[in-house]
Amino acid sequence: MIKTILIDDEKSSIKVLNALFKEYFDFIEVIDTATSVKTGKVSILKHNPDLVFLDIKMNDGTGFDLLKSLPFINFKIIFMTAYSEYALKAIKTQALDYLLKPIDVDELTETLLSFKKEFEREKSIQCSYPSKILVPYKNGSIYLEVSKIIRIEAQGSYCKIFVEGKGDYLISNNLKHFEGKMNPNQFFRCHHSHLINLEKVESINNEVGMEVVLTDGSRIDVSRRKKAEFYKAMDINLNS
Repeated sequence: MIKTILIDDEKSSIKVLNALFKEYFDFIEVIDTATSVKTGKVSILKHNPDLVFLDIKMNDGTGFDLLKSLPFINFKIIFMTAYSEYALKAIKTQALDYLLKPIDVDELTETLLSFKKEFEREKSIQCSYPSKILVPYKNGSIYLEVSKIIRIEAQGSYCKIFVEGKGDYLISNNLKHFEGKMNPNQFFRCHHSHLINLEKVESINNEVGMEVVLTDGSRIDVSRRKKAEFYKAMDINLNS
């Protein structure tokens, strides 16, 4: 199922979309709806959707305002509007699609089936990587749950792995060894000594250079040459 949020200040539009999904698109799961920029932001941060249907013009701002207010964008966007003049700006945000109201069912079908195919392909890639890794530790080995790994820090020919709720482990493998084992859609080499879990990024600070703040409070620099690649990995639009 594709976890979806609908954000539109016209409740009638939300109602129409819900009806279309129930009738034609059983792979779409509407996990929440919102009717403003403010409540839309809260919903996205709370529910971590795969897809967001986003109205452009709302009572308290625009869909573009909402996107700019987010620390990062790790979902796909389908803009909806009755105003065609926003088309170019929507395209520049690298949105999945731009649909004019009233929504055309054929256009919606083409968009959603294309996204479903890509979504399933990405999921299959993720499934090809292990959910746990066995690493040498002290006088034996230990299994670490990949989804709980916050970051991996190079320390010479060793690595220190920081695990959520578990602390850190000094492992006798180098960083390149782990980089090859991890899903590149989830783990990112932000500079020569750090591999970070993108799902554990809490915020981004661009005040001096670039650093990411992870869920354990650690602050990790992103090298200048990796900046664009990092934004792409986080699915953030550089043009917004």
